[in-house]
Amino acid sequence: MKNFIYCTTTAKGEQSFYLRTQGTKYFLFAQAFRRSNKDVFGQGISLFELRKLKKHCSYSVRHTAEKLPAYIRYIEQEYDILIMETTKRKKLNRQNRKRFADDYFNEETA
Repeated sequence: MKNFIYCTTTAKGEQSFYLRTQGTKYFLFAQAFRRSNKDVFGQGISLFELRKLKKHCSYSVRHTAEKLPAYIRYIEQEYDILIMETTKRKKLNRQNRKRFADDYFNEETA
């Protein structure tokens, strides 16, 4: 299932950003209202499409896109879920290293 970032206007002059993954909605952060952010994130945008925004949109959209990975990493740690590809690869590498170390020490002691 794809992961989507979207924003809603919660109060006058404030936008809240959310992450929807695996059918669950997670709050990321709130910031001052920007029309360009509403245009881009209002309908929702996938994490894959987010990389394309860093070059083509306004300053506020680029700045918001740069803030998102830190908040997503926090959600991953807090709720113990895997969202970003780098986190998935990192966890797989840790499992492989642990498996290699276990095999190595089992052969040494035998």
